[in-house]
Amino acid sequence: MYVGPSATGVATGLRLSLVHHSTFTGKLPYDEYNAPYYSDLWRLFGLPWKDEFLAGGRWCFDDMIDVLTGRFGSLFDDLDMAVLAHAVPDAEPRYAMPRMAETSGGIDTVFGVSDQGATAGFTALRLAGTTMPRGRHGRVLVVVMDQAAAIPGLDVPAAVRAEHDSAVLMLLDTAGTLGTPRVRQRAAPTPDQIVAHLRAEAEAAAAGAIVCGAELQPFWEATGLSADVIEPVAGMPGTGHWAALAGVVESTSGPVVVADYRAGSGYLSTCAFHA
Repeated sequence: MYVGPSATGVATGLRLSLVHHSTFTGKLPYDEYNAPYYSDLWRLFGLPWKDEFLAGGRWCFDDMIDVLTGRFGSLFDDLDMAVLAHAVPDAEPRYAMPRMAETSGGIDTVFGVSDQGATAGFTALRLAGTTMPRGRHGRVLVVVMDQAAAIPGLDVPAAVRAEHDSAVLMLLDTAGTLGTPRVRQRAAPTPDQIVAHLRAEAEAAAAGAIVCGAELQPFWEATGLSADVIEPVAGMPGTGHWAALAGVVESTSGPVVVADYRAGSGYLSTCAFHA
C-alpha cells in the first residue's frame, strides 16, 4: 500500500515539545544466532569469515529503545505515530519499531526511514507532516539513531560511519513551545538555488541559529544573514544534526534552522522551527 502526500498529515500543526539526545556506552554481546547468520552471508559473497569479528559487541536499535522506554516511560504512550530514522544499518537483523509498539502504552502507526544518510531525519519529520490522517492523540515521536558496530574489513563510507551509539528523541504535540517544524527537501539544486533556499527558510523563520555542516557553511555565508552557526555533532551521521539541535534549544529561545547538503547525493534538506 502506498500512502500519498497530504496537506494535513498527522503532525500538521503540532509543535516541537522535546528534543533529547542520549549516547550509549559499552557494548552488548551479539546474540548467538549471529555467527552462523553472518558466516553464511559472508560466504555467499565469497568473503572470509571469522567468529572473532563479533567479539567487539554492539548496540542494536531495539536495545536502545528498551533503555529509552525505561527512562522516559509515558513519552512512548498514546502516540498517533512513531518514526525511526537511521543513516547506519542496525547491527543485527531485528525489528526495532515493532519492539517499540509492543513495549509502549499505545502507538497507532510505526514505520522507519533508512538508506538516506543524514537526510533520513529530515525525511521522517517531513513524512510525519504529510502522510497519514490526523490522529486522536495529537502526539508524534520521531526517533533518530546511530549504531557504531561494524564488521572488521568492511569499507564503510565516511558519510555513514558512526563512531558513537546515539539516539535523539523529538516529540511533537499540541503543547510544544520549541516551534512548528517546516521541512523542505530539494534534489540537485544549483549553488545559487542553495543560497536562495537557505536565505528564504532562515528569513521566514526569523532564525537566530542554524545547524549545518562544513559542506553547507560557504553557502550560508553567501546569504549575508547573521545567525549563530552550530556544527553537527561529529561521528554521528544520522543523529549529529539533531544532537546539536538538542543543545541549541537548551541555550536559546529563538527559532532554529537545521540544514544539510551533500554534493555526492545532491540533496538539500532544511527544517525550520517556526515560533
